[in-house]
Amino acid sequence: MKKVTRTSGPESGFTMVEMLVAIFIGMIVIALIVTAYWSQTRTNRNQQMTVEMQQNIRAGLFFLQRDIVMAGFSDDPSNPSEGTITGATATSLEFNFADPICEEDNIDNDGDGDVDETLEKDGIDNNGDGDIDEMNELETIRFRLSGNDILRELIEDTTGNVRQAETIASDIEELEFFYTLDNGNTGTAFATQANRDRITKVGVSILARTESNVMGFTDRQVYRPLSNASSGVEWGPYNDHIRRELVTTTVLCRNMVR
Repeated sequence: MKKVTRTSGPESGFTMVEMLVAIFIGMIVIALIVTAYWSQTRTNRNQQMTVEMQQNIRAGLFFLQRDIVMAGFSDDPSNPSEGTITGATATSLEFNFADPICEEDNIDNDGDGDVDETLEKDGIDNNGDGDIDEMNELETIRFRLSGNDILRELIEDTTGNVRQAETIASDIEELEFFYTLDNGNTGTAFATQANRDRITKVGVSILARTESNVMGFTDRQVYRPLSNASSGVEWGPYNDHIRRELVTTTVLCRNMVR
């Protein structure tokens, strides 16, 4: 019987060594692709959380500035103390102001061509006392930090109960109100109404945070709210992996300047 001899050549296939080398190279390529994918995903997630944090800050500041500037507003020049700041602490601010939609604002609120007619009103019981659209109807608003949320609460005049509450900013680490009186004195809390009536400026410090950890980041920063210069208050360092951003602003209470 004739013996068949196998010879190597193009049709003989890969050797075991060649197969192992090919698998190894393939694994390296796959690892590089996966690493690049996860790195890009992590970067996108970190950027998204940062954007959401900044949007939270902008939303909170919008409502705070819009309403605080109205503190103490009165549509009755003969009674300028009608609207005032009724509560002033480091983390809570409560104030009221006369409903600007009334029959003596010199504006055609309903657009019918007549200015300040008797029935031109907003149809809302702003102070929760059961009467709608009475003259000089006060609206009372309270801003406060609850957990990690800044709340905007509407208060009933007669009971002091919260009749409506909404979250204007979430993922907030710290909130501070810092007050300036007409004599230049400052502080984060004024317990007497006599002092609260003299508040002319409200400083706001908001320390916002990302929703969750930012991979590859450690927050070792010290944050200084507006009261730091006089009281030395500092926030942090937290030494965790949450990214934070501090924003401060000062609002002139133009209606409190008598």
